[in-house]
Amino acid sequence: MRSGLFRSVITAVLAAALLLSAARTDAVADSMAVASHRKSILHISIYDSKQRTIASGKGFVLGSGGIVATSSWLISQWSEGETRISFRTGDGKDLGLESVIATDRVRGISLLKVAAKGLDPVKLAAGYKPRKGDPYYVISSSPGRPTLVLGGIIKNILPKDGSFEVPQASSAEHEGAPVFNAKGEVIGLVSHFTRPVKGPKLVVSVKQLSELVEAFKRQLLARAYFELGLAYEAETGRSEEAISAYQEAARMSAGNAGAYYNLGLVSGRAGRQQEAVEAFREVVRLEPGNAEAYNNLGVAYSNLGRQEEALAAFTQAVKLSPDNVDAYNNLGVAYGKMARFPEAIGALKQVVRIRPDHAEAHFNLGVAHSKAGQLPEALEAFTRVLNIRPDDAEALNRLGIVYGRLGRFEEAAAASSRALGLKPEFSEAYTNIGAAYGSMGKNQEALDAFKQAIRIRPDNSDARYLLAVLYIGMGDTASALNEYNTLKKLDKTLAQKLSKHLNE
Repeated sequence: MRSGLFRSVITAVLAAALLLSAARTDAVADSMAVASHRKSILHISIYDSKQRTIASGKGFVLGSGGIVATSSWLISQWSEGETRISFRTGDGKDLGLESVIATDRVRGISLLKVAAKGLDPVKLAAGYKPRKGDPYYVISSSPGRPTLVLGGIIKNILPKDGSFEVPQASSAEHEGAPVFNAKGEVIGLVSHFTRPVKGPKLVVSVKQLSELVEAFKRQLLARAYFELGLAYEAETGRSEEAISAYQEAARMSAGNAGAYYNLGLVSGRAGRQQEAVEAFREVVRLEPGNAEAYNNLGVAYSNLGRQEEALAAFTQAVKLSPDNVDAYNNLGVAYGKMARFPEAIGALKQVVRIRPDHAEAHFNLGVAHSKAGQLPEALEAFTRVLNIRPDDAEALNRLGIVYGRLGRFEEAAAASSRALGLKPEFSEAYTNIGAAYGSMGKNQEALDAFKQAIRIRPDNSDARYLLAVLYIGMGDTASALNEYNTLKKLDKTLAQKLSKHLNE
């Protein structure tokens, strides 16, 4: 910081000024305009556990609702629960702190909310840029003491940010105090940035203060939009409004990871996966250690069919949070979608190692083992699911499918029939029952089951294929051809496979 001192002049003592004749100088008039803001200045003291003063300074009122600006260094000396902070008005009234609402340690400014209403706010000199030769004024006062208005002329200005030095505010009591122009408007805030050493104080320009105030206003708006998004989320069918609200919250407050996170969640639930990806990518840019954001980013990528990117996101999630069962489960599913079954099984086993009662992971293990041809292991996995969730119709039917592949057709039909008892309109269960009955030579029961499967879900290509094969076996080629013609529209691969049976 530059060390050149300003030429300082005490322009007036308010008590003496009141005794002057009507022919006052401009300096006296200016000092009175400044002194009229005495009530806008708060005296801040910070005490240790033994009630000894460890720091003191000033703050000034920006809004009648109790918004106060001061030095961030001063506030850094306060630690909730360990030290006490007090605010005293010029007339000796003590105020309590409600919250620290914004802090910019680089610029040395803090905004606070004190428990008071009806305070007299100062006026900021909007758009002011300090120039050499401009007059400035600071108020030197404490409760019970005369008010002094000290003045000087701006000389040293830092070109980087427009801050300037104030020799008149060299004592610790001025830390956080406002600096006025001749009109009584605030042109800056006294802040030594690091510690209130003796010597010229550095004044944060009103431009920097105004920027923090505007940022705070945007934060308030962002919070309002965020709360609106939460309210819309709670109402069925209002996801679009929730998305718009979160978008506004993110726009109002740059770096609002919470808004982007909720935006990603709602976008994903609304089927807008690309927007979910963009939102979660912004979260992990802002918060690289956010494992849940990486997990949800992976879900969005997976829903878009971008499995390699999903794998990378899930891998980062488990790296950041080694016990994150949801991320491991999703990692296993992603490997499964890529037919990388050993890796899928490895990831899913991590889930059940951490959470042995994780039914979904056991289910996904069953699917992976089944697709890998490891039928006994698949049987064990689906059985574990049913031990945890006895009424899981999907697991019962999967168990039935594995029984069928093992040639245990009676058990296959029984398991899928139990699934129907839990979920009567379960097309896939009827398909498996039909396959089991057909394998046992119970053609009529198989025929009835396949027809039920197709009634529930006309696009059930597996049921149509197996029904057509059954018709061929029963010698009913015409009915098989009807199914073949329908199958050509639903699944060309199965239709081609069926055509070979028709031509045998």
